[in-house]
Amino acid sequence: MNSAFSAHDRRFETLFEQAPFSLQLLASDGRTLRVNKAWEALWQVSPGDGVKEYILGEYNVLTDPQLEARGVAPLMRRAFAGESIEVPAVRYDPAELGKPGRARWVRAFAHPIKDDHGAVSEVLLIHEDVTDRLQAEHDLRGSEMRLKQLANTIPQLAWMADPQGAIHWYNDRWYDYTGSTPQEMEGWGWQSVHDPKVLPRVLALWTRSIETGEPFQMTFPLRGKDGRFRPFFTLVAPLKDAAGQVVQWFGTNTDVSPLQEAQDNLRIAEERLRLAAMAGNIGIWEWDVEQDAITWSDQVHALHGAAPGGFQGGAQDFSALVHPGDRQMMWGKIESALADNSGFSAEFRALLPDGESRWLSTWARVHQSADGAGRRIIGATISIDDYKRAEEALRESDRRKDEFLAM
Repeated sequence: MNSAFSAHDRRFETLFEQAPFSLQLLASDGRTLRVNKAWEALWQVSPGDGVKEYILGEYNVLTDPQLEARGVAPLMRRAFAGESIEVPAVRYDPAELGKPGRARWVRAFAHPIKDDHGAVSEVLLIHEDVTDRLQAEHDLRGSEMRLKQLANTIPQLAWMADPQGAIHWYNDRWYDYTGSTPQEMEGWGWQSVHDPKVLPRVLALWTRSIETGEPFQMTFPLRGKDGRFRPFFTLVAPLKDAAGQVVQWFGTNTDVSPLQEAQDNLRIAEERLRLAAMAGNIGIWEWDVEQDAITWSDQVHALHGAAPGGFQGGAQDFSALVHPGDRQMMWGKIESALADNSGFSAEFRALLPDGESRWLSTWARVHQSADGAGRRIIGATISIDDYKRAEEALRESDRRKDEFLAM
């Protein structure tokens, strides 16, 4: 029996001393019976500093005034009454004991050890240094706060959802646009601002992303507080942990109604161009290459912002009325057409008398003389200014969208 007891006792000694976490064995009256090596490392105990001797001597967890002030002692009394207790993390600073070292946060677990009669004979106190974890959580909260601040400055609607897809935060622009409240939008309340006819497809794609962890993008209408539905390009990206599991979703909704309006304007401009051609609103011009004399119809004069008959000149005079950025292209096409007696078309910016420019489109054909040389070019010109400006607005909208997606 004694041999068996001794072997059991030795195993306990070995486990206690070699445990990778701090252990402190307390007597039923609150005094410390023993501590292990991990405890010494956690509390930065060194030989000769007297700390271990003090803890194993007069120190008592039930009467320590600092533990009482921090709310730890009342929890320990519950452990000595027979209840397993988790002691929330408490900050300990070696400087308070006049010792060097960094302050750290320590969490503890108190487990009562009972005798055969159910009375608490000892309490095992396990300590865990949670400083790094709390710092990481603090940094994460700080990052999330900065992310929310950033999301409140961007022009898009923005939101965050949990791994299951329930949205728990929206930026201010979301509420400004929808006129909704946080209570109305909680969880899956965002469905109320969707077009019912489009919502089933949105839900299907969103559910698929939640299941697969893949990004989600779609353009769909959202109702504003004025009751009007506007199209929004929506991009949702997952935030994953080191194991590849989604821990959060971040989404943005970009109002693309200006892009849609630009597309509508582009279609209108194209229709105007067609109607102008039908109405004969086309300027006719002719260039006598040999004499270097250009003649314009009244409509061509109007397209260039000149009074009828105001232009009289040749190639160089006309070149001066072409935007510098388009001259090389224009004359390259003309020279190529003259070289093979063919036709050409070009879009260019004409410089107007008031310093502004106007987009024009011209197409022409080289007419040969009897000897086969290109002696004359006859062409037609129309204004495509509305078309080009709408096209430029569309490109600008695309550029802004690409910049946002690259963020």
